[in-house]
Parts: sequence; C-alpha cells; structure tokens
Amino acid sequence: LALLAGVATVPAQAQDNAACAAMVGVWLTTIGTSGGEYASRSLVTVNADGTLQAIDSAQNQGLQGSSFSSQPGVWRCTEAGKASARTLNFGFPPRDSIARSDWTLSLDGAALSGSIALHIFPGVKGVDPFRTDSKPVDTFRFTAQKVSPP
Repeated sequence: LALLAGVATVPAQAQDNAACAAMVGVWLTTIGTSGGEYASRSLVTVNADGTLQAIDSAQNQGLQGSSFSSQPGVWRCTEAGKASARTLNFGFPPRDSIARSDWTLSLDGAALSGSIALHIFPGVKGVDPFRTDSKPVDTFRFTAQKVSPP
C-alpha cells in the first residue's frame, strides 16, 4: 500500500482482483490430461498482489524428455469467482525450452477448478513465449482444495 496525501491507496491490480479475493491462498491441485488421465499434483499460491506461483510434482520427471522449473506468473480476476493466469517455466537439458501455461480458474464455494493450456517453445535464447500463433501441447484440467493452517 502506498500513502498519498495521507490517504492509503491500493494498487490497481489488487483492486481489480477484489471480486476474486477468496482465491487468494495456497491450493493443492490434482491435474489430469485432456484425456482424463492423471498427470500430477501441484501447489499453487495465488497472491493478492496479482502474482501466482506453481510447483508441480512432475517437475523432476519432466515432460517430453525434459525436467522443468517452478512456474512463476500473474493472474487477474475476469469476473466474480473467475480468473485467468499465465505462468512461465524453463525446461532443462536435454531439451532446453521455455513453456507458457495459460490458466482459467473458477471458484465454486470452497472448490477451485479450471484448465491449463500448455505451450512449449524449443530453445531459450531469442524465444518469444508470448507468441499467439502457438498450439497447446495439451490442455490439462485441475481441481484443487485450499490448504488451511492447523
């Protein structure tokens, strides 16, 4: 929060995300492929400032022959209880890459669910992961429960 002439102001991203405030927190997800097969589990942290962090149980075993990093990113509320997010990660040798995941999130009561469209771009140097002409490798579906303190 910033103080301007004695009045507290809230960053624009936080104001825009107010309708999705219940999404803020840490979520334990179960992720499935578009064919309905189990893919992995992850911990997704949704922060009030519009940032998001995902850590996946399959990072070490990788995808398409390459392990991958955690996935930092950003999110925004699109309407009450619904949001979109984008994360990026790196694939490690033997297949260096940059991946972009485009997320949809939907909150129904205490349950979070949505989709993750995964785009993988070979190489790292000079690669633009924000290209709009790429096709997803897969579109995963997920369900999640909020992690609560004891």
